[in-house]
Formats: sequence, C-alpha cells, structure tokens
Amino acid sequence: MNKLYALHLWLKKLKTIQLLLISFLVIFSFNICVEIIFSPNLNIDSANLKDPTLLFIEAVVIAPFIETVIFQFLPIELSNYLQRVMLKKIYPIIGVLISAILFGFVHNYNISYQINTFFMGLFLGYLYHIRKDKEIFGSFSFIWLLHSINNLLASI
Repeated sequence: MNKLYALHLWLKKLKTIQLLLISFLVIFSFNICVEIIFSPNLNIDSANLKDPTLLFIEAVVIAPFIETVIFQFLPIELSNYLQRVMLKKIYPIIGVLISAILFGFVHNYNISYQINTFFMGLFLGYLYHIRKDKEIFGSFSFIWLLHSINNLLASI
C-alpha cells in the first residue's frame, strides 16, 4: 500500500503537462488492451449516420464537456459537499466510484465498451480528485481536455 500511496503523491506533484502526457499514455494503453481483447465486440457504427463535421464537434467538444459535468464534477463535488455538511469523513473513492459506474452505465454500446468506460471513468474520476485546487488549469478543465483528446484520437 505504501508504493501505491507514493505513486499517488508523485502524481499529485506533477505539473499539468506531465500529468496530461502520463494520463494520455495510460488511457491510450488501456484502450489498446481492451480493443485487442474485445475487438470483435467493439463495433460502434452510429458514427456513419452523421455529418463528419457535426460528429467531430459533438465527440471532441460537446460530449466531453457534458460528460465531465455529469460524470466527474457532479458526483465528486456532491460527495465533497456532503462531507462538509454532514461533518463526517466521506472517502473520495465513493464519489469516484459513483462517477465511474455512471460513466460506464451510459456508454452502453456493448458490455466490453461499458467495461472500458467504467475503468476510464475510474481513472478520470481519480485524476479529477487529485487535480483539485491546482493552478488555473484545475480539475474540470484538465479532465475535459484529456477526454477531448481521447475522443479526438478515437474519431480519427
């Protein structure tokens, strides 16, 4: 557990660009592993029905923004608020888990995609939590940008 905590502290100390690059590599690696394992099942064909420009704006700008609000900001900030109001310790993992479950649940193209987005939701929720109170480029902007980059690469 000490090594995991040391990793947590190290990640918290990284500069924005460093954490962004490491986070991108983790997400990219995880996506490749999931695609190798579940490749026959990852067929999301709804993209062919839309104008490419509209699809790009929706997937790279709008969806990551809305999903960051709904699946990271609201559950995590709500658990932080409840902790302050109830004056009881609510572990951040509760907000992060709720965030990841919701994130995976709404990405219901198929079960393998839901598993992928659940774990991505865990990672994004964790990053949201550790980016709190960091510089001007805080939790929300960081997650929105990372999610946008992921969706951009997935849409290419």
